[in-house]
Amino acid sequence: MVISLLFLVLASLTGANAIRNSLYIISQAETPSLGLDGLTPIGVRRSEECIPGVFGHLGIGLIVSCTPDFDTGDCFAAGATVTPLANALNLTVDTSCDTGENTQDDCVSDLISAFAANSTKAILAVWNAGDEDTFFTNLDIDIPDDDGDGVTHHDVITTIRNEVFIGQSSQSCEGIDGQAPGTGIFNFRKPGTRRALKAKDSKKRNGSRTKTGGRE
Repeated sequence: MVISLLFLVLASLTGANAIRNSLYIISQAETPSLGLDGLTPIGVRRSEECIPGVFGHLGIGLIVSCTPDFDTGDCFAAGATVTPLANALNLTVDTSCDTGENTQDDCVSDLISAFAANSTKAILAVWNAGDEDTFFTNLDIDIPDDDGDGVTHHDVITTIRNEVFIGQSSQSCEGIDGQAPGTGIFNFRKPGTRRALKAKDSKKRNGSRTKTGGRE
């Protein structure tokens, strides 16, 4: 899922129809390569072991995904990603909005607006990877510039509250997310470079304190 598209997350609604609910948007879990459907073993771990723990206590009242398409295979992975959470919360994933060529422009915004008119509970949305633009076509919100690296990160949670972009965080799934030990950039630098960088950084900090009248 293209992370930049995840920022565009709320319908252009004003006045009495303004959405005050918390809205969380995630990517579908990891999927196989070579055109295979379903989730990878890591994707299943994320779906079954991590996501329910992350969102189970956030007061989710609506889970939204797109309509599974047996012809194209679209949306099955997205639905599978949140089904264990839905089961744990005794909810049904709402898949009433199509994607791709069958997209109805206002379907998602109308769905969220109708729910928000009667409930203050939070909303979780996950869409088909590669077709998120249809999900966000008619959505509008002030967001910071996207500094993403163009890589799909399956752990990212984008949070919107009161139609305002709050920020992004990681699901922090144990054994799946985060930096693996020994893989950081410093592990691949030439011998002595790390020490030189630390010395340079220390000198820079000391110089900064001197300029501001602080002690060295």
